[in-house]
Amino acid sequence: MFETLPYKDNTFDFVRIRLMLCNMSHVQFLQILRMAMRVLKPEGYFEITDVEYNVHRPGPLCESLLNQKLTSAMRATGIEFYMGHQISTLLMTQGFVNVRQHRVTMPLGWGGQLGEIHAQNLDLFVRTMNPNIKQATTSSTQLSHWQPAGMEHRKVLITDAAVHHAIAECKKYQSHLNWYTCYGQKPSPVDVPLSPLVASRSSISLMTCQTGKTTPATSPSTSLEEGTWENIKDFIDGYVD
Repeated sequence: MFETLPYKDNTFDFVRIRLMLCNMSHVQFLQILRMAMRVLKPEGYFEITDVEYNVHRPGPLCESLLNQKLTSAMRATGIEFYMGHQISTLLMTQGFVNVRQHRVTMPLGWGGQLGEIHAQNLDLFVRTMNPNIKQATTSSTQLSHWQPAGMEHRKVLITDAAVHHAIAECKKYQSHLNWYTCYGQKPSPVDVPLSPLVASRSSISLMTCQTGKTTPATSPSTSLEEGTWENIKDFIDGYVD
């Protein structure tokens, strides 16, 4: 996926990704943006919808387990949970124009059916994460001094029970997550560059304005035959009458 998209340049009018930031690093996301820019048609749109996995107004366990331990474990793999609010800036750095970003605050476990389903989704997301990520958030302590060497008890912080308790705290503390939708447009083709002659004339005109010169270096050649101006004036006088 991160090598290249199997499509020709300027193929699509619309490219969209959803809930992918938790699976890619900052560098990989920039690569995705460059690939999207390539396969989009001029004036085509790119849209991304994602969530920032930083629980606002968390309970004690939720703060320790999700906001700190899990975030640190993900950062060690190169994945940054707090990239949602930077999406619009990243799109602009990759050349997208007319960039717009919207933030929606969504309750966790409270506020009706939406909040309940949202909490269930977060619970399922954390409990089904890569086992290597879960193992990165563990701590080992020996049960007793008489225990044989090598027999240690490993306390896994991200257990199903711990996650369930952390999510339950969200209802009590009325926690929420911020969701972001951002879109940008591939620029239209650039205008045809000015010819050297036109560019030269433009430069000369600019220099003339800067130096305050109002008279041309050479006298203008007469482009109208004698008597033409008189005929034009007569026509104007007759038109006015």
